[in-house]
Amino acid sequence: MHGMKAAMAAPLYRMALMSDNVDVWKQLAKVQNLSELGLKNEAEFIETVRAIKKSNILSGIRSTSLYNMEDGTYNAFNKGILGAKSKVAEASPFFFNRGEEFSRLVAFDVARRVMKDSDATANILDDANLIKIVGQADDFTQNMTKANQAAYQTGALSIPLQFMQYNIKLSVNIATAY
Repeated sequence: MHGMKAAMAAPLYRMALMSDNVDVWKQLAKVQNLSELGLKNEAEFIETVRAIKKSNILSGIRSTSLYNMEDGTYNAFNKGILGAKSKVAEASPFFFNRGEEFSRLVAFDVARRVMKDSDATANILDDANLIKIVGQADDFTQNMTKANQAAYQTGALSIPLQFMQYNIKLSVNIATAY
């Protein structure tokens, strides 16, 4: 129900997160009709940006399975000639990280919208509410963060199992949900 509007709002949130200036956020809120994005007004947009910043949901992106490829022990591309970081290592995580940011922003916004549907007066900047939003957003993204890392996602097993992580976690989440 909220996914499409949250997905449409995510690029504006991402642009707003590049600045700490509320005036920039206000200008971004005017780029598109906020009602088309399912937002009531500029204040709701700014409150959501503040909540995203406070939650730090984008700060853990380097803690994903891609970490090993970027900086970790099992990196095939990390060192170029004379130990300098290779161009492949610098460019390869870009698209993955942008996709990860997008999915986290959308999941966060959907969870925020669900909370607002159940309690329109809920303060999303309140720590208890923010914990609930982040928890539900993690559930929406199948808890694919370092905090929920299984033993098979570390060490030598992480390489052959990297493309099975989502399927395994989805199966576990479905099996334990009932």
